[in-house]
Amino acid sequence: MTIKEVKRIDTNKIRTMCIKNNWYTAGSTKDYSNMFMMCEIDNVTPLNLYEIAKDIYEHTNIDTAKTGCSREYSDNENILNMMIYVNDCSYVFYEMSE
Repeated sequence: MTIKEVKRIDTNKIRTMCIKNNWYTAGSTKDYSNMFMMCEIDNVTPLNLYEIAKDIYEHTNIDTAKTGCSREYSDNENILNMMIYVNDCSYVFYEMSE
């Protein structure tokens, strides 16, 4: 028997997080859709989290963001911080096979 751990991102939680924190306000509808497509993968890795957080950061007006990023920090520090928020939108489940 093998047990496989699968980590995915809940796109509804990502959407809610962006709205709550006033993120992704500098992106188009197409940009937003592309970011959601980035979230729809199995086995999310730290690199995936980074790419999603970077995309969110690049489409966020830092001056109007409520939390999670600030001009006090470098771009990389802000992205690393946003990775924590993105990770909080993920969930893990397990698959079993014989």
